Amino acid sequence: MAKEVVDRSSPAWNKERITCSRASDEVIEAFSAQWADDMGRFLQARVEEIVEVGLMTIIFAVRPNGTLNSQVTPNILHD
Repeated sequence: MAKEVVDRSSPAWNKERITCSRASDEVIEAFSAQWADDMGRFLQARVEEIVEVGLMTIIFAVRPNGTLNSQVTPNILHD
């Protein structure tokens, strides 16, 4: 969890929610930065596990740039 979203004095405080649907830009940026850090750590751990010339497949659910969080189906269903 991004530290900023649980700090009540932070502009990215997420009001104790665990999702970022209908969140402010600061919350989105905090979750995005945390995701990038987490993914970097995940990939670094896989580098240590995969044999030389090994392969790994990663599948992500993504959305087009410019799509608002409130327009993403899981967030619509959650709200």
